[in-house]
Amino acid sequence: MSSENKDGDGIHVRAVRYGYERPNGFIYKDIETHYSRREREWEIVKKFLNDAFDNFTRGLNRETPYTLLEQLGNQNADESKYTLSYQAYIQYFEYEELRQAKEDTILAQNLSRKAIIIANKTLWVAYFTLVITLAALLYSIYFSTRQVNAPTKIDFEGHHKSFRSFN
Repeated sequence: MSSENKDGDGIHVRAVRYGYERPNGFIYKDIETHYSRREREWEIVKKFLNDAFDNFTRGLNRETPYTLLEQLGNQNADESKYTLSYQAYIQYFEYEELRQAKEDTILAQNLSRKAIIIANKTLWVAYFTLVITLAALLYSIYFSTRQVNAPTKIDFEGHHKSFRSFN
């Protein structure tokens, strides 16, 4: 799976990709540093992390792509280790498979178009070769018929002279 950010991917997909690329989990401060230049995205990702923390510590069931792996330090959300939830992992995996299948389909369509163009050109070459072959056949038949129908002269005297020279 590709780790590069795709232009068409939304905030949620990028947040899930961050967790997907870190199967052993990540610390709050690491993801905060990662999103430090994207304030608007960080607010959403921060909510995901806080919801995961609340789900673990308060027994809530808020929907979030992350799961709290372990609490570290001062028992706050910003001092904990997180990982991607199983459901988010499976959904992202399916998303990447679907995206790859779409890319492969586009590539296959382009290659099939090229194959059709090449086949079309090959067909025209075959037609041209067939025309030349038929022309050569007709040319050969014409001259063979002409030679068969031509009067044949036998020069007996020249034939006898050459025959006598052998003796």
